[in-house]
Amino acid sequence: MSYRYHSTNLNTFAEVAELYNTVKPVVSKNHRREDDLRPIGVRTRKNERIIKVSDNKYILNDGECDPIPFWHGYNHNNATRLPTMKEVEALAPIVWSIDRKGNEVIKIRNGSGKGSHQTRYAFLQHTLPENMGLLIDSGKQYIQLIRHYNHEAEHKNFFLPKSEYNWKDGDSKDDGRQLYFTRPINHKNPHTPWSIKGNTFTFSPPRKRIDLERKARVKPLCDKFYEYILAMYPLVELKDSGWHWSVYQDKLSSLQEHFEIFSGTLVKEGNQHPYTHWDWDNKHDFVEHVLKKEDHPCRVVLLELFIIDSELHQIKVGNSHVPDDKLSSVIRNQWNRWVNKIFDLEYVHTKATIARVK
Repeated sequence: MSYRYHSTNLNTFAEVAELYNTVKPVVSKNHRREDDLRPIGVRTRKNERIIKVSDNKYILNDGECDPIPFWHGYNHNNATRLPTMKEVEALAPIVWSIDRKGNEVIKIRNGSGKGSHQTRYAFLQHTLPENMGLLIDSGKQYIQLIRHYNHEAEHKNFFLPKSEYNWKDGDSKDDGRQLYFTRPINHKNPHTPWSIKGNTFTFSPPRKRIDLERKARVKPLCDKFYEYILAMYPLVELKDSGWHWSVYQDKLSSLQEHFEIFSGTLVKEGNQHPYTHWDWDNKHDFVEHVLKKEDHPCRVVLLELFIIDSELHQIKVGNSHVPDDKLSSVIRNQWNRWVNKIFDLEYVHTKATIARVK
């Protein structure tokens, strides 16, 4: 990433220990020598620091959980105390140690909470050993082990789940969602391959279903509106694909204002931000109201939104590559999925699960 001068990939426990011993602590008006604040890389990124637990264990931390309240303490919001070193070690992105048998062990942890943890991801990408990597795929994170055989690389991925442990919540307990990797110490080869140690994890996505009873109830309305779309779309003027983002946002703003009028929550008509957040959750009564009233101004809005969302837009601008004999079924399928979205017909039948594999 461009905001870093260089990556600080460490490859062995010896390199970690050497880094700690050679980096001078930051001492300033904000930090005492006793804080032992030793940055891993450039000193301007002091939140990314190395912490010595013992001669056989070091923490490589990104500042998310730290007894030093970086970023003016935003990561300590709603906390009544500072985190303990036990909590810091539990939640740290990397803990590098030597076990009783003399093997290197590296513990790797994702962020806590369901959101995106960009600080954690960037830290892992720039700090993991060179024969490890962080892979992000479809919103999930994986630790990738890289082995080289005869000039070819072999990759093996291990799912790195997000934790639900929150040190600020007194009732929260460590869920142990972390990965351990180990290898024998090899002073002659700093790139000795790592092996997984202990539990791994699997992710099962949520299973969703369609509310068929409610869909059957609105089907006559939807079929009639689909006929209206096919009749009217040739008359709608569109430009190329680079045009429609701002127009799309304008249409969503219009929907938001009319929804607030419908629901009685409009504060002042015409007082909306030009680019508003809009989702289709719990808007089905409003959408049904629009489709029932043939003179409702949002009918045209829905018409234009579907054109932009579907193959009809590509047809309008001359970029469609769908064969003529398949166009009808493709657009109909797109309409079917769009109906599921705008009427909020999809619901979670089975929640996503993270399973521990021993």
